[in-house]
Amino acid sequence: MWRIASYSDVGTRIVNEDRVCVTESGNCACVTVADGVGGHGGGSTAANAVTRKLNRLFAERVLGSQKAGEILEKNVMLDVLTEVNATVLNLQTAGCRLQATCVTVWMVREENCCTVRWAHTGDSRLYFFREGKLCFRTKDHSLLESGAGNQGTGLQNVQRNVIWQAMGEPEGIRPDISDKIQIENESAALLLCSDGLWEGVEEDKMEKLLARSCTPEEWLENLRKELSMARLDAYDNNSAAAVFIR
Repeated sequence: MWRIASYSDVGTRIVNEDRVCVTESGNCACVTVADGVGGHGGGSTAANAVTRKLNRLFAERVLGSQKAGEILEKNVMLDVLTEVNATVLNLQTAGCRLQATCVTVWMVREENCCTVRWAHTGDSRLYFFREGKLCFRTKDHSLLESGAGNQGTGLQNVQRNVIWQAMGEPEGIRPDISDKIQIENESAALLLCSDGLWEGVEEDKMEKLLARSCTPEEWLENLRKELSMARLDAYDNNSAAAVFIR
């Protein structure tokens, strides 16, 4: 059994360019977080298009599968993400190259276990915890995580957080797609979030707050409180979805 909670906060920005979408039907669920890429314009439009299109395709195509196992096939997820990328491309204009980062997890509940698979582009992240311990997080498609942002100062340092992949790529996307993960006779938790959250909350603090939380709603509330203590005068949009699997 799983339980899902989510939130989205504009921060001190004028516009919230983050979006969170949860789709559940029977024994299947899709959770998506998207973040409009700053500097390209139209970030909220791009993030909205990503979450709506992705979760709609999940509902229309994936949930229409006759076999639960087919839902989580890697080629099915890649096909959906490719179509979402095309949708964002179709919204771009000469003066507005809108894009959005994206992280999504698909889940199927069967009689004795839950199976999940996730994918992401950009620097929206997924953290995966087993029995309360962090065992995996996605690697950002950014200069910082590729190593290019650590080479001295100057221009390279300024560009350390520049992402090199997001939804809306003219040459197509290359999302990182996980293997299928089976969760059986154990507890697990997943946190999907935009950079506005993870930049202000350290991973060890996420784990400690998870241990003190009985529900995903409580965990998110604790994370938001932690973020509020780390904030400076200005802070970014921050959004997240939390999944508890028991």
